[in-house]
Amino acid sequence: MSLLSRFVNGSLVSSERLMRAREFYAPVPPATDTARAFAYWTERASVQSELACARELAGLPDAELQALEGEFIHCQNRPAPGWVRVANIVGLVLLGIGLLGLGGQALADVTSRERLAMQLMSMLLVFAGLLPLAATSLFAFKALHLDLSHGVAGLYVGQLNEQHPWLYKTLRLTNHAAGEDYRRRTRDERGPLRGIDYILMRELVRFEESLEALRPARLVAERVQLPTPAFDRGPSEPRLIAVRAAARTRGS
Repeated sequence: MSLLSRFVNGSLVSSERLMRAREFYAPVPPATDTARAFAYWTERASVQSELACARELAGLPDAELQALEGEFIHCQNRPAPGWVRVANIVGLVLLGIGLLGLGGQALADVTSRERLAMQLMSMLLVFAGLLPLAATSLFAFKALHLDLSHGVAGLYVGQLNEQHPWLYKTLRLTNHAAGEDYRRRTRDERGPLRGIDYILMRELVRFEESLEALRPARLVAERVQLPTPAFDRGPSEPRLIAVRAAARTRGS
């Protein structure tokens, strides 16, 4: 069918190669309801890298991100199209009737001519039931990447609360100045941090560490060999000196 449509349109380029050539750029009008919006971001997550998808989602206001998170909480598995459910029901019903017919003709007290007709009708029902089941199975196999991306999109828009698996990873990133600065700025300007913010914070920290690796080795060696710690952690507690002096006084 795809080859026929390309021949009619006068093109020898497949749709997959066309999408790769334009870097999966397929603009669509903004979705009006949350379910369609989440389906759109599911598709974007299936064809883009996590950084590219996080950059796009980070520009949305917190109200839209909260609505997307609510949609994922409401439906954590990608819903199948309506025709898939109908095809499965019809296929199972026809398959069941056909199998019952095959079993019934063996027990029925009929002539050989009638038994042959029942067998033929039952086999036709069995094949008719297998066709929609095969079509839905093929559709499910082709949509497997969307089923996986549905959960990935849920990770992106989910708040970094006690249930999110990226919570402690984000905590480690806040130990870096770039990560902490991003956390404060995002918290003040947009709202609660989400999975997309972990991805962007991770890239910022990785960029800062790459800059550290570009420093001259002599400067890094001088910093490592400093007699005092490279990072000032504040003066030591005077209580320890006072306790030692007090012990010497008692000993004398």
